[in-house]
Amino acid sequence: MPVVYTIGYEGATIEEFVITLVAARIETLVDVRELPLSRKKGFSKNALAAVANKVGLSYVHMPELGNPRVGRDAARSGKVRQFRQIYLSHFKTKQAQKAFEALVSLGNKNTLCMMCFERDPRTCHRDMIADGMKARGFAVTNLFANDPSRHERSIDKLPSCYPGESPAAAE
Repeated sequence: MPVVYTIGYEGATIEEFVITLVAARIETLVDVRELPLSRKKGFSKNALAAVANKVGLSYVHMPELGNPRVGRDAARSGKVRQFRQIYLSHFKTKQAQKAFEALVSLGNKNTLCMMCFERDPRTCHRDMIADGMKARGFAVTNLFANDPSRHERSIDKLPSCYPGESPAAAE
């Protein structure tokens, strides 16, 4: 069974982030932020790609899988159900589905890790992308950037926020 990893950089330094990826033997880092910008040193697109390449990781940006601004706004204001509804609607778009198919294909060839900001995957849209990967036969492991020995693995069940299920079940 192929495995897809996820990671958030919240609360971590670029060094801790990279050490975690290397420890997990990640080959490709997939940035699923719509806008790969950060005030945190090392986490904007060009700097992150350079650091990734320096340690032997490929860097791929998939903005089509990013959370749209209205979804980010809902998440920031604590409107979890609204955030999930917005993202699930976005995830069904033609552009997002095309990017998702590319992600699945890449995941079948390489050990990849999806990344975004939020430390807790349950509060990030990458969790919903991971649900789609589970439906395609992938196991999912969530990494934690400032604790490379800690990870959470979910293999045998699909959470209730899988695209296509009732948005009410996603909260």
